[in-house]
Order: sequence, then C-alpha cells, then structure tokens
Amino acid sequence: MTLLVAPPTTRRHRAGPWLDVALAVATFALFTVPVLASPPSDAHPLATPLLGLLVAAPLAWAPRAPVPALALVSAGLVAAALTGVRVTPFVSDLGPALGIAAYVCAVRLPRRTAILAVATAAITVSAADLVSYFVQPDRDQDIVQLLVAGAGWFVGDVVRTRRRLAAALAAEEARLAREADARVRAEERLRVSRDVHDVVSHTLSLVAVRAGVGRLLLDDDPEQARAALATIEDTSRRALSELRGVLAGLRDVGGDAPVSEPTLDDVPALAASVADAGLTVELRTEGEATYDRLLETSAYRVVQEALTNVVKHAPRADVRVEIRRADPLVVTVEDTGAADADGTSPSSALAGSGLGVEGIRARVALHGGRASAGPLDGGGWRVEAVFGPVPGEQAGTHHTGERAGRAQPPDA
Repeated sequence: MTLLVAPPTTRRHRAGPWLDVALAVATFALFTVPVLASPPSDAHPLATPLLGLLVAAPLAWAPRAPVPALALVSAGLVAAALTGVRVTPFVSDLGPALGIAAYVCAVRLPRRTAILAVATAAITVSAADLVSYFVQPDRDQDIVQLLVAGAGWFVGDVVRTRRRLAAALAAEEARLAREADARVRAEERLRVSRDVHDVVSHTLSLVAVRAGVGRLLLDDDPEQARAALATIEDTSRRALSELRGVLAGLRDVGGDAPVSEPTLDDVPALAASVADAGLTVELRTEGEATYDRLLETSAYRVVQEALTNVVKHAPRADVRVEIRRADPLVVTVEDTGAADADGTSPSSALAGSGLGVEGIRARVALHGGRASAGPLDGGGWRVEAVFGPVPGEQAGTHHTGERAGRAQPPDA
C-alpha cells in the first residue's frame, strides 16, 4: 500500500501567480486609490501612486521571493513616512501590505530566518514612523505597523507549523500503512506455510506408510497392495484439492467463489483416511455448538496434525478423537503408543521436523486458547487443544513430555 502525500503548496501552485497579482491589485485599489481621489495639495501628484505601487506591487511575487518583497514593502513605507506622503488614508499608512509580506516570510522561510527578516522590517518601518513623528508633528504616527508585522508573522508561523505537522502526520500514516501491509503479508505467508505444512505432511505421511505396506505385500497379498495404492491415490487427490484451496487464497482474482477450507464436518473423512493407513480410529463428538469458519478450520488442522503425528510415530496405535462442541471448543486426540512387543518403536515410524506441535500451539493461541501435548501414564500420547480462554491459564500455554525416548513431542 502506497500513499502519495501532496506538498502543502500544491493547490496554490495550481492557481498560478494570478492570485498573488489579484492580491496586490486589491491592496492598491482599496488603500491607495482612495488617497488619489483627494490628493494633498502639498505633495507631488506622482508621489502617492508611485509609493503606493512600491508598497503593493511586491505582493505579486512575494511567495517566490519573500525577503525581497518584504524589503520593497518596507522601503515604500519608510519613504512615505520620511517624505510625509500618504499611501493609505489611515494613521502611519496602515494597510495590509506589511502584514501580508511578513505572513509570506513566516510561511515560506525557516523560522529563524523569518523572525530576523520580519523583525528587521518592522523595526525599520517603526523607526521611520518615530522620526516622522518628530520631523512632522502635524502628522499622526504610531507603532501600528509593528503590530501589523508581528500579527502577520504570528499567523504565518501558525500556518507553517500546522502544515509541517500535517505533512509529518501524513508521512507517519503512510509509514504505518506500509508496516500494516507488510504485517498482513507476513501473517498471510505464515498462515499459508502452516496450511501447506499440514496438508503436505499429512499426505506424505499416509503415502509413505501405505507405500511401505504395498511394497511388503506386493508379492504375498496383491489385493492389499492394490488397496494401499488406491489409498495413496485418494489421499493424493484430496491433498491436491486442499493445496489448490490454500494457494487460491493467495490470488486476488476478484471472483465471488469462496475458497474451500476444511471444517469439523470434514473430520470423519479425515479419520477414515488415516484408518486406511492401518490405524484404528474412534471418533466422538459431543454438543451441537457452531463456530465461525476460521475456528473450525483451525480445529480441523489440529486434528489433522495430531493424526499425522500418530501415523508417523505410532502407525500401529489405536486412536481416539474427541470433539466437544461447547464454549470453549475442545479437541482431544489420544493414542495407545508406538511400542512393538519388544518395547521398541516400530521400524515404520517416521522422523519429524519439530514444526507440527508448534503450529498447533500457534493456531490455538490465535483464538485465545491453549494447547498441550504429552505422554499418558499408561503409555501413548495425548494432544488437547482448547479454543478459548481458560480460567487461571494464559493463552498458548502448553505441556510437553517425552515419547519413545524423544526429548520433545513428536512433530511433523
């Protein structure tokens, strides 16, 4: 996600210099023209319009040259004060020109530069008015231009500060949006990697077990060998369908067709598939509560991963799957163990990568619950996932033990 932040002056640039020209013309027309309508008899007829233009005209290019414009406005006011020429009908030639020039400096220049320029101009004009007060006692003078310049600078500084804050806020929002987008992408990659792991690990475990059975029975029991191959084919087709569903979630195709994700209703078919691999699976379901699809998919993946671990580490065990549809949802998978008659693990057991149980814990923690995995006292292994808050426990807590000489619980 990318946000484009326009600079604060874009709108003014689009308007072009005509707005500045119009401001200069309006200043001259509203404040100098009234003086021209009744010019003083002791002044040169060109003095008022020339000095009025010197005060007003710089406003036309003030945004492009703030300091020169402020200097020319100040020079015109100083010349008018020292020569006794009126350029506005008010005391001390009160008008907006000096305030506008100070405002532009405050908006366009760094704060220290603007303060220095505006202070110099205001003090110079006020000093000229003070001199005029003593030289021309019949002319009213005060320090109003100092106040006008200060007010112009203050308003301009506020506007400049607000623009900087707005630009900084926009930049921060853009940064947060980029980080949020990156976080969403990372979470999506993690989700897809877990789904792919669950599907591929489960499928390959079943394929490996049934392929070994088929190889051993190919000569002695061709019918069982063909049944093993049929299981491999059926399992592979289901896995391919699930992988297509997972990968479809990565494509933004804009279609209305929902991506098919397994739910708790698909657990019986899952249990049947591992039963084909030689396990005896007992499935029990209690309650009739319903949940959102994400939670049901997570619960299905937990059962899938737990059964995959049994296929890999205890292919001759009996398994009991219990699903309690309540609040919270509880999923339990227990098996009777992996030992042969001599007490050793069967040769068909497969090694794990240590990712499956961590994936179970991550999925359960996503829903504010906890997962536990550990050995049973009478032998075997138990995986329990509670999808919801448990009083007195923290989400994601777990227990691990040892199984068949392993330091960690078996994992895909």
